[in-house]
Amino acid sequence: MGFMGGQEAPVLVDEERYYTVPPSGVYYELQPYPRVRRRGGLWLSLTGSFFIFIIIMLLSVCAGFLLWPSQPVVELKRWKLDGITMDQRHDGKSIFPVVDFNVTLDVLLEIKNRNFAGVEYDYWRTQILYRDSEVGDVKLKGGSIRARSVVRVPAVINLETRQILENASELWMDYVNRRLPLTTRIQFIGALQFFFLKPHMEVNLSCDVVVDPTDKVILKEECGLDF
Repeated sequence: MGFMGGQEAPVLVDEERYYTVPPSGVYYELQPYPRVRRRGGLWLSLTGSFFIFIIIMLLSVCAGFLLWPSQPVVELKRWKLDGITMDQRHDGKSIFPVVDFNVTLDVLLEIKNRNFAGVEYDYWRTQILYRDSEVGDVKLKGGSIRARSVVRVPAVINLETRQILENASELWMDYVNRRLPLTTRIQFIGALQFFFLKPHMEVNLSCDVVVDPTDKVILKEECGLDF
């Protein structure tokens, strides 16, 4: 077929492509993809375990510090001699005189509970001594203290007549000289209320005072824990 203008017609070439098809039943084995080995994997695992152990230990120590019971802090905020009377007489049974001794104290205790649980105290006992000889004691009823709180317990302690034979002469002379040494021992007995756990608590406080029985004035006072 001819074209106008003397132009030649384009030549079309049919291109044939050939592909090699593997014969049936023939399989090629592919090599596994190489894995990249992580360096220091064991070291990282040990380091992580070590840090987890340290964290657990720190949490355990903190929990023990917060929950482990500590003894209440007991302080004697006020020790006041409200009244004191003495009478010396002979009972006919001994050559030494008998002293009848009455004393009234006005005390104020401050009890601080530092625990994260409440404290129930059964009682607190006050004991009066003269030169290591017991003059009298009284037991007061208990109560409760909330967690992390401070309570003040006022009390008026009346020690009724006691017949004192030991140190009677010295007691009378100290009374006349208006320098009477007395020791007050306070015992706090209670328990921590922490679920089913009730650890026992006991605090002993001792105060050595020298009083003027006439003016009811404290001349000297030293207080502290009695271990």
